[in-house]
Amino acid sequence: MAKIFISKHLTPNDKWALHLQGEGHVITGISCIETQNILIQEVPATDWTFFSSAQGVKHFLEQHPVTSQYIGVMGEGTQKALQTFGHEADFIGQSSDPVLVGQALKQHLKPNQKILFPASEISKRSIASQLTAQEIIHLPTYRTLPLSISIDAQDIYIFTSPSNVDGFLISQNLPEAAYIAYGPTTGNYLRQKGAKNISILERVSSDLLLRTIKEKISG
Repeated sequence: MAKIFISKHLTPNDKWALHLQGEGHVITGISCIETQNILIQEVPATDWTFFSSAQGVKHFLEQHPVTSQYIGVMGEGTQKALQTFGHEADFIGQSSDPVLVGQALKQHLKPNQKILFPASEISKRSIASQLTAQEIIHLPTYRTLPLSISIDAQDIYIFTSPSNVDGFLISQNLPEAAYIAYGPTTGNYLRQKGAKNISILERVSSDLLLRTIKEKISG
């Protein structure tokens, strides 16, 4: 039996967690961050709106409707968040690497199109920086605050973002254990903080996460 921590709250849609719990493993899902709305004063007219996270979807659409013709999302998790507001994405990234997603998105864009990026105020802008032929409009829609949490020692730690790593580190160090990172940005940040034995998800999906966890459990 393995003890597994993930830096997000579990939902009924987390089939990987239900599968592992059915096998007797213990899953602890706690977010190490909280997010707060940033008031949107005005939204310019654009051809595309691109959401890089579920939080971006939530904090934007709770305040303003999508008025662009096309919508793009980082991956399946962001698409699911978008669907809860009654929208479908015209582009869905198939990688957890923002560089690869940006390259794929380019193929769907025309020169001089305007693209709105609602995102965190500390967004790294990894996708937008690649779109040199388009007009990019950054719109901070939420701020991310680290939360201090404390949990017992785990066999596997799954981190969904660098901000969640920061929140975790407020009250404890990264222990010697197995790690899984949502994408290379989070993986590299874990390395900077001293973690080893890190597996990086090439894309964030329930099937791939379950397979990676089982590989970690089996050693």
